[in-house]
Amino acid sequence: CFSLMGVFVKIGAQRGFTAAELVFYRSAFGLIVIAAIALRYRLPLQTPHPRAQLSRSVFGLVSLFLYSYCLALLPIATAVTLNYTSPIFLALVLAFSKHERPSWQLVACTLGGFAGVLLLLRPTITADQVFPALCGLASGVLATGAYMSIRRLGELGEPDWRVVFYRGGPVC
Repeated sequence: CFSLMGVFVKIGAQRGFTAAELVFYRSAFGLIVIAAIALRYRLPLQTPHPRAQLSRSVFGLVSLFLYSYCLALLPIATAVTLNYTSPIFLALVLAFSKHERPSWQLVACTLGGFAGVLLLLRPTITADQVFPALCGLASGVLATGAYMSIRRLGELGEPDWRVVFYRGGPVC
């Protein structure tokens, strides 16, 4: 599904759609589908955790916007590689959120992950692609914020379908 989304974003961008339009249509479609399911099964849409839902939505929306922008201007493989740095950032955030010194294994794996990303991207990013590449990297960082928000919502007992609904539709 994510591969198909990347292809459709690329095609849409080549046909003149902006990243904002692509994110809007993707989110609107997903919202309609999940709202129909919620209405069909009479699932309550009101959340007892609006701030946590807002946090997840903002992180996810901005991350998706930056990812769509990056997809529009860079090769798909490059954009996906940059966005998929989120697990590396997530490992760092989780390590530091425990207020503990990260283990040498975590530091080595994190550095190895970044080195792998650099090795993959070094030959493909040109001077005019630096800004879109930074946007792709930022999408990975912000996706980490979304994952942390989802984790928090799970701790609060928020059902997964409601998290998806407030995100603006299925993530796939």
